[in-house]
Amino acid sequence: PTLGWRLSSSKSEDYGTVVYEKGAYIFHMIRYLMHDYKTGSDDAFAAFLKDITVKFKNKPITTERLRSLLEEHVGGDMGWFFKQWVYGSDIPEYNAKVEYTNSGDGKYGASCHIKQLNVPPDFQMLVPVTILFEDDKYIHLKVMVDQPEMDVDLPLFPYEPKKIIFNSFDAVLCKVNYDK
Repeated sequence: PTLGWRLSSSKSEDYGTVVYEKGAYIFHMIRYLMHDYKTGSDDAFAAFLKDITVKFKNKPITTERLRSLLEEHVGGDMGWFFKQWVYGSDIPEYNAKVEYTNSGDGKYGASCHIKQLNVPPDFQMLVPVTILFEDDKYIHLKVMVDQPEMDVDLPLFPYEPKKIIFNSFDAVLCKVNYDK
């Protein structure tokens, strides 16, 4: 998005890939950064999109104006996101190892050991996690992965987990491996 027409030349056809495909995935990631995992609502993202269309109708929107508007909607600095995903080209690979626990009182837990590879040490991303139970029950959570290697203890569950999905909804452009 920030390189514009400079990508389109007789030597490169990358303009369409970067602007349309990468741009679309960036908006997909923003949607899930703003997603309310408790209610399943995308209202915040819808309001952000509506604001873009109202404020920039028939006007050009720069990357910095987009960032500023996003920061208004999320209530915080999004420089880290733009540095990594808009200006950067690194794609993380996550190795996730999950261990389940039974507290003995009808509660179950899980801890995740996560390795973040192929990105700088300060790379961070909010990654959605889905815990699946029997009878089509599930819980969605989000985990901030902000270290090259980390352990995350998930909250106790009322049911025994059957499976944990790291990066639900393909919300982050990444590769996920599950360690046994």
